[in-house]
Amino acid sequence: MNFSFAAGSNLLSGLTGNRESRQKLNEFAKELRSFRSTDMSGCNFGDEGLFFLAESLAYNQTLEEVSFAANGITAEGIKAFDSILQSNICLRTLNISGNPIGDDGAKSLCDILADNIGIQKLQLNSTDLGDEVKIFSFKLTH
Repeated sequence: MNFSFAAGSNLLSGLTGNRESRQKLNEFAKELRSFRSTDMSGCNFGDEGLFFLAESLAYNQTLEEVSFAANGITAEGIKAFDSILQSNICLRTLNISGNPIGDDGAKSLCDILADNIGIQKLQLNSTDLGDEVKIFSFKLTH
């Protein structure tokens, strides 16, 4: 099953830390466990939303592609991928383009991916990376 949210869709747009937003994420997280491909680009759920969704993604053993592009994820949010990528070896493509993770976030991601055998495609376009980190990230995935 493939699943995609258009940017600005009613389901996950404008999420904040309030109770209603957490309920929406909780409902979606239950469904997320069965998807093969998920595009959550532009939902703006930020670091907090990614940490919340991480548990469901970790237990999804069918997910092959996920896009978290343009969600306001920072270097702090990258830590949520540690739990996802430790247990999910089926994930092949991870897109975090358009998030301001910077060099610190990219270095954390590289450390997390060092032991991951599943990821074959990592998309890091427009993530505020320095040249040195771009070269290292390229070598890691090729």
